[in-house]
Amino acid sequence: MILTGPEIKKQIELGHISIDPFIPENVGENAIDMRLSNTLRFYVSEDNSSYRLIQEPVSLDMRRETKTIEMTIPERGLLLRPGILYLGNTIETIHSDRYVSHITGRSSVGRLGLAIHWTAGIIDVGFRGQITLEMVVVQPLMVYPNVRICQLLFEDTIGEKVQYKGRYQNQSGPVASRGFNEEHGSFSETRK
Repeated sequence: MILTGPEIKKQIELGHISIDPFIPENVGENAIDMRLSNTLRFYVSEDNSSYRLIQEPVSLDMRRETKTIEMTIPERGLLLRPGILYLGNTIETIHSDRYVSHITGRSSVGRLGLAIHWTAGIIDVGFRGQITLEMVVVQPLMVYPNVRICQLLFEDTIGEKVQYKGRYQNQSGPVASRGFNEEHGSFSETRK
């Protein structure tokens, strides 16, 4: 069952959900709005210049680490271009020892053609950190730091609660894929 806005506030008071900083006004009917930090990360090829970084997508290999560059979103905004994956992050750090979270876009943001995550929309029970956003636009779009860019829903689980202990625990800032360095993980040939 998805928690209502009043229940989210109650669970924060009880200590079962932590959102830092917490802005009560950002709690809606069934979710809490999260804000975009001023940092973006881009994948680049080894010989990529800053100009090409923003203009051209780069080929990625799931089994190899790809260089990234971090960029600050100025107060005047930054133009995102189609065909490029932008890794952003929420300002807020979250944690829950009881609830699974779901990250999703806000309606107003989606209507501008901005997707804030591709496939990693579930945040496991026990995860602690800022949320990395996998941002893609369908047309050029200016984005700004500190805007309410996405929303977080909370859902109860059934059964024994197993706390997250994965490779993204305590992440801060936009974190690129760490799947390439797994011995028997996501991108190895076969799990044994």
